[in-house]
Amino acid sequence: MTDAQLLELMARYRLAYGAADEKTLAAVVSDDFQWHMHYSDAGEMNATGKILFGVEAMVQEIRRRQASWRNLKYENLVERAAGDFILQCSRPVELMRRIGPSMSMWWMCIA
Repeated sequence: MTDAQLLELMARYRLAYGAADEKTLAAVVSDDFQWHMHYSDAGEMNATGKILFGVEAMVQEIRRRQASWRNLKYENLVERAAGDFILQCSRPVELMRRIGPSMSMWWMCIA
C-alpha cells in the first residue's frame, strides 16, 4: 500500500473505532487482529497490559471505554505512514484534566 492508502485506511478505522462499528472495523483490520493495550483494573495506578483478539473483543472494549470515559477528548493527533505501519500519537485531554496538572501523557499506536 502507498502512504496515502495507509492513511486513508487509518481514517476509516478511526471513524469506525469512534462509532464502535463492528462491520466497518472488520473491513479495515485483518482477521488475526490483535490489540495490545495498556490496562489496569479500577484503582490500580500501574498498567500491566492486556491483549484483545478479534473485532468482537475490540468492540466490547470500545463500548466499555465509551461508558467509562464519557468526556475523553484527544488533541494533537499525528499520524505518519512508516513502511507497512502507521504511527499515531495523541494526547488524552480530558483524562489529563481529571488526574491533575502534574499529568503528562502521550499515547502512541502502531497499526
